[in-house]
Amino acid sequence: MSKRCQTPFLHLAALLLAATPAAAYVPGSGTLFSEDFDGTLDADWEQGNGLADASPWTQVADGADPSFYADGYGPYGISPTRHWAQHFVQPTGATSFSIALELRAELGTGYRFRLDVEQRAPVLRKYRLTVSESGAIALSRTENGAFVQMAGTANGVVPANQRRWLRLGIDPGPGGHNLVHARVWSGGAAAEPGGWAVEFTDDLDTVARVHRFALDADGPKGVETWIDDLDAFGDAGRGVDSSVTEIWLVEMSHLDIGFTKPPDDIEAFAKTHLDQVLQNLDAGPDYRWFIENGWWLDRWWERSTDAERASMVDHLRGGRLRLGAGYANLHTTVAGPEELTRSLYYSSRFGREHGVPVRTWVTDDVPGSTFALPELLARSGVEFYVGGMNTSFGGRIAAPDHGDRPFWWVGPDGSRVLSWITFDSYAEAFDYGFSFFDTLPDLYRKLGNKLPEQEEAGYPYPELMLLRAFDNHYQGFHARDLVEQWNATYETPAFRLATPEEFFDHMLATYGPDAFPSYSGDFGAAWAPSLAGAPHTRDWARRAHREGRA
Repeated sequence: MSKRCQTPFLHLAALLLAATPAAAYVPGSGTLFSEDFDGTLDADWEQGNGLADASPWTQVADGADPSFYADGYGPYGISPTRHWAQHFVQPTGATSFSIALELRAELGTGYRFRLDVEQRAPVLRKYRLTVSESGAIALSRTENGAFVQMAGTANGVVPANQRRWLRLGIDPGPGGHNLVHARVWSGGAAAEPGGWAVEFTDDLDTVARVHRFALDADGPKGVETWIDDLDAFGDAGRGVDSSVTEIWLVEMSHLDIGFTKPPDDIEAFAKTHLDQVLQNLDAGPDYRWFIENGWWLDRWWERSTDAERASMVDHLRGGRLRLGAGYANLHTTVAGPEELTRSLYYSSRFGREHGVPVRTWVTDDVPGSTFALPELLARSGVEFYVGGMNTSFGGRIAAPDHGDRPFWWVGPDGSRVLSWITFDSYAEAFDYGFSFFDTLPDLYRKLGNKLPEQEEAGYPYPELMLLRAFDNHYQGFHARDLVEQWNATYETPAFRLATPEEFFDHMLATYGPDAFPSYSGDFGAAWAPSLAGAPHTRDWARRAHREGRA
């Protein structure tokens, strides 16, 4: 007989005798999230019952205590009866996660209440606690996208229209698997017992990390449900539990001549911000900076003393400071062959004259780049390409997708450069917690929102490169200080300041060149389907020119 068939319905008394007593539950003590529904609803709640921009849950008084309330009617007369709400949880390891709440429901024929805890990525996986129309509770897990009930109780564990407190818990179990269990009790939150009403061992290890939870009440119209004093518990001290365990943060100032200030002022900024970069390289042994393009260095060099120039060269040779191969963020798709070639002259010549490696071309703040670029770069000795697109104008690219970066960008002659395109824009790190005013709590919260997106989108590596750039901007040690605070406080992910070359070299050394896919063609909001993966031949290039793709 299978394990599932042996214990399809576990009775309350049997498990009450077999559990370690738990600490009394104190509402508001959640280490990951607390909600008492007594004031303005937390902004991270998402709600719905089939109609857009409609909130079926409301806050009403349940006696003297405001509660989250569902009445089966929804916001409109034509609304479905289902009331659904979900909330982000700071991603944490599933083991030793629990969520507790107060429930009062009228129950009855056709009613049910569900509490889900879920892992969004790499695929959506859930554990579910269900309260049935007769007050029985059951535990389920997803298998191949469908829920399978693993254990349950007899009817009446949750009485109709009486307050009960529920906890869904995940703890270490036998054989290294998750032990999923739930308890129900009365007499107030602090009266929580040590036993479990129902449990099962998850031999599939369905949920590895918890990303969010959901509340779902449904039944006949007018059947009421009240939720209160909801708390989520987990190990907040580890940081953000994710398949991404190491983030390489690349800082640069994006050149946007005349956009933020007149061109003369931008030239003066070239001098002041690179002076500060050199000072901070001297002061901070872990500090890194990337000079986005040759224009910045050209304008700085013209205004600097021989001693300052020597310091610049020393740092460029040392590796913690690197120089981009391009000159001024050309719109490469409208540049002619001569103009495009000459855009490499300054940095290439500087590198040869001073013994400075120039290995990476960066294109920021434009919608894309021409298919001719990888051939030009590779033939010029430039190994890497980074694209920080302007997603407001160009959109986010669809291919190569999250799971295909980094990738080899192949030119018409078959030459190639290892390439990375940001998932958002050249300022994407701001969304992860590195904006101008972000603090450590902001970084913690934003990382918790963004890293599951990368997992969900299929990003396959534990290492992730983030670009932190902004128009004609320098912020000194702000990002470095946040990195140091994070690494001293949290275990995961680990941050390191880096140059693009350090990230690419690491990826090549760790996974080998054959690990990364190849793409060819122009790119913008998406690679042209006729060019993505096309043969890299001169005939192909001529055809692309005739079709206006050059």
